[in-house]
Amino acid sequence: HIVAQYSRWGAIHDTLDPAEPVALRPWRQTFVNEKIRPLLRSLNAQCFLQIDPVRICMHPILLEQVFTTLCANTYEAMVRTHSPQRLTIAAHLSTENPPRILLRLANTGSAFPQDVLTEQGRKPVASQQGLGLGLVLVRKMLEQVGGDLRLSNEDGQAVVAILLPGQPE
Repeated sequence: HIVAQYSRWGAIHDTLDPAEPVALRPWRQTFVNEKIRPLLRSLNAQCFLQIDPVRICMHPILLEQVFTTLCANTYEAMVRTHSPQRLTIAAHLSTENPPRILLRLANTGSAFPQDVLTEQGRKPVASQQGLGLGLVLVRKMLEQVGGDLRLSNEDGQAVVAILLPGQPE
């Protein structure tokens, strides 16, 4: 039964176009309302969205997996701090040629540890909550569609910057 289940999943996975374009604003509206806002409410945290009308070349299922992992990490970072909590999600068209979409998630939770900044999701870095595979999987999904991941600490915030192929909506 399990083998048959995985076989069917494989067939679906084979037909999935990883670079299928998705309009970010409508996708974000559903994702934020269903997944992010309930978590942030439990922390009394604010969410700021600055999303330009862009289309990202990444299948919605992969995009959801990336955001689910990043938001789970954000939640864990915010739980560990007591300062006012804020998550900012921004998406803008870059000036590169060909144009790419810069997605930026910044939160006021705890900063990225130095070993996470050093590895940048290229190798697992164990954390208090897990094995450290989340950022590795995020990087692999992004690279599958021609994207990139950059982690930094800026002005007291942990920042995840994602570059993805895309265009204006």
